[in-house]
Amino acid sequence: MHITILKNFFANFLQVRRMTRHFSRRVMLDSVVRTGVGREAPGALSRNLAAAALEDRDALLARLGSHIDGLTERQAEAIRARVGLNEVGHEKPMSWWRHLWHCYCNPFNLLLTLLTAISWWTDDLEAVTVIGTMVALSTVLRFWQEARSSRAADALKALVGNTATVVRRASAADAAPQAEAYFGVSLAVAPPRGVEVPVRMLVPGDVVRLAAGDMVPADCRVLSAKDLFVAQAAMTGESLPVEKFAVHSDASVRNPLELDDILFMGTNVVSGSAAAVVLGTGDRTYFGVLAGRVQAVDRGPTAFQAGVNRVSWLLIRFMLVMAPLVLLINGYTKGDWGEALLFALSVAVGLTPEMLPMIATSTLAKGAVALSRRKVVVKRLDAIQNLGAMDVLCTDKTGTLTEDRIVLERHADAYGVADERGLVLAGTIAFLDPPKASTPEALAALAAHGVAVKVLTGDNERVAAKVCRDVGLAPRGVLLGGDVENMDDAALAGAVASHDVFARLTPAHKERIVRLLKAGGHVVGFLGDGINDAPALRAADVGISVDTAVDIAREAADVILLEKSLMVLEAGVIEGRRTFANMLKYIKMTASSNFGNVFSVLVASAFIPFLPMLPIHLLVQNLLYDVSQAAIPFDRVDEEQVRRPQRWQPGEIGRFMLFFGPVSSVFDILTFAMMWFVFGAGTPARQTLFQSGWFVVGLLTQTLIVHMIRTAKVPFVQSRAAWPLLAMTGVIMAAGLFLPMGPLAQGLRLQALPPLYFALLPLILLGYMGLTQWMKGFYVRRWGWQ
Repeated sequence: MHITILKNFFANFLQVRRMTRHFSRRVMLDSVVRTGVGREAPGALSRNLAAAALEDRDALLARLGSHIDGLTERQAEAIRARVGLNEVGHEKPMSWWRHLWHCYCNPFNLLLTLLTAISWWTDDLEAVTVIGTMVALSTVLRFWQEARSSRAADALKALVGNTATVVRRASAADAAPQAEAYFGVSLAVAPPRGVEVPVRMLVPGDVVRLAAGDMVPADCRVLSAKDLFVAQAAMTGESLPVEKFAVHSDASVRNPLELDDILFMGTNVVSGSAAAVVLGTGDRTYFGVLAGRVQAVDRGPTAFQAGVNRVSWLLIRFMLVMAPLVLLINGYTKGDWGEALLFALSVAVGLTPEMLPMIATSTLAKGAVALSRRKVVVKRLDAIQNLGAMDVLCTDKTGTLTEDRIVLERHADAYGVADERGLVLAGTIAFLDPPKASTPEALAALAAHGVAVKVLTGDNERVAAKVCRDVGLAPRGVLLGGDVENMDDAALAGAVASHDVFARLTPAHKERIVRLLKAGGHVVGFLGDGINDAPALRAADVGISVDTAVDIAREAADVILLEKSLMVLEAGVIEGRRTFANMLKYIKMTASSNFGNVFSVLVASAFIPFLPMLPIHLLVQNLLYDVSQAAIPFDRVDEEQVRRPQRWQPGEIGRFMLFFGPVSSVFDILTFAMMWFVFGAGTPARQTLFQSGWFVVGLLTQTLIVHMIRTAKVPFVQSRAAWPLLAMTGVIMAAGLFLPMGPLAQGLRLQALPPLYFALLPLILLGYMGLTQWMKGFYVRRWGWQ
């Protein structure tokens, strides 16, 4: 009979855990704010809990001003007035205007705003319109997508109120004095009674009664217990419940989560019953301090943000060098410094990839939509690229590698003479939280894509090592929380590099390991769903949680999986790399073609007695080119570009720009020579013909470079762009050919080109494509292709 009861209990353990009454009623587990106590060192609370665990019961109650029969209502009200309600502070959601400002603030948007202001000051309204539109579109698109994702994440919350059973006793002081005087005798004090009160009304010193299915409403010390088992998975990651007692005698225990007589807010009673006294409430609980620590953590820039900033400043520095050179050369050679200033400003606008914020936002938004179809909610758009750049994934064990349910693994029947009086050994049974069938395949797929997996768990080392072996993750070594505690950062950094499994970890240990991996140059993702995972989720480059996670974990995460499966995550990694590859295409193409244009401008300005291209020409050309790039988020990505983690490399972008930029300058100079010598457009009187000829060649080569540089392969043959990009570039090239002959030509100060020009134009374009392809082959052999 006892064996049957035990088997039924463990077989139904997870089913009990998943009941709504256990995990949905979390009035406290919501987004949290930084408070004074939240900034308290967790070590101080740990010492207080350890002292309370060992303290004599009567002495503890006396210190709390309580009694074995609980507090009176008046006592509870007085304590509540002093310490406040049993609530973890809630963070108000960011107002829409602050969110909009946050979406606007990035280096390129600020630079473009400065250029817009300068253009307005110089009465260049065309530039004001073009640049202002780009900034507005990128900001609004990012705001809209992130707001939509936040609403989807908020919709995962379904919290309702919760109550707790509290022992309340009456006192003679609570009786009516008039009644006592009337009867002429002392009124007997009523026996203590259990009353249901809202969890938020609990105070230190309250005695609470707990039974199976109850949530522990605050940090408590057990006073009495009968077969009490508590699920602490949200705190520790252990899949099995732990038994709690009314006495703790091991003074050597340092981890508060291992104290036998301490219960923690947010955990759940699986079986048995207990009476416990409340030690701390609200922000003064273990959960409250942990929540405050999460908010107090300065996240710092993620790998994506740091990379974008480095690339931004690289291009900004380049612009700040080249634009003044154009100003000086044109002002000195032409003598018209006002016109030279306008031209230099137009060059500065042309050098700035003003579409980058919009391209980045639309690419990330497209990735977010694609991931939503795969049951992944992206709360912060930057997290998509961080998924693609991730090379180390730290994950918990329970529910991620395993099924998060207990099954009977095997049993053995015993045959023999009974050797205990009154007892019969019927057999032994073994239980296991089995690995998911998809886990080995998912780990192999992540490894094939260059992502190393490290398991960080609060569970014991034997269970963690066995599960890892069962899923094909051969651990190179298991490091325990006690070892982590005793190592300095230098020693631990080396140990983290040589170990794949970490067991018996506290939340602080997980956070420290994540930070050391980041300091070592890795882009780190962390997948967790428990209270104990929240600091590490916050510290990682990309925090990943699930829709069934506790609220503090969902709040700290950047990505929420609607399926707790590594296969879903592997799809997210691939989508992140596609997103990054398309963003990188735009930056490479724009940087190299812009550098080539400016180099050509410098050459032409030094030898031609007029401006090689008017400011309006530069702006229109830049606008048409940018429109053609609007289809980049929809482009295909070569399989080779998603096999390995991708991250921003400013040095690589700078080398690419300096290598390919002069290629277009070669054909620009050939165009100068053709317009000068073949068509006689070498005098100021015929400068419109010269400028029209270069306008068409410049726009067509700049648009064709999209197809040449989007892939390391042979374009149109081995790798073909997606149809939106093909269609868009075709339309823009046709528009470039038509403008000098159309009705807008006069307003744009262009003129029709002679038929011979169109006969020579294909030779220039074919030569440009051939030389670029040859140079690309040399570049790939020499430096590879990002």
